[in-house]
Amino acid sequence: MLVGILLLLAIAWILVIRSRLWQVWLGRRYGAPLRAVSGGLGLGTREGWRPAVGARGRVGGVHLEIAWRAGSLRHRVVVAVRSGILRRSAVLRPDAGPEAIRARVDALVARVGRRDDPPP
Repeated sequence: MLVGILLLLAIAWILVIRSRLWQVWLGRRYGAPLRAVSGGLGLGTREGWRPAVGARGRVGGVHLEIAWRAGSLRHRVVVAVRSGILRRSAVLRPDAGPEAIRARVDALVARVGRRDDPPP
């Protein structure tokens, strides 16, 4: 029983270290676009338990999250907006520039802002 608990703790610790290493790598690789986008939109940067770095905040009355994600799936930038029950998201290439990300944010905020658009 003790061996099982220790094995589970070791696995959890390995997963935390793996996620943290991905975060460091993503921060070094995509830190400049992250700072440009988050600074331009007034978002706060964040790191969590996932292998991702990103920013979140409110823009124009909607919640906005931009994240550079890595891990077992392909590397990608995920832009997600939500207002109430309306949610929209887009997946971009990881090397997308700040202008492309900002254009996608503006398009998604405009779509969520329209109340005549039915939820997915």
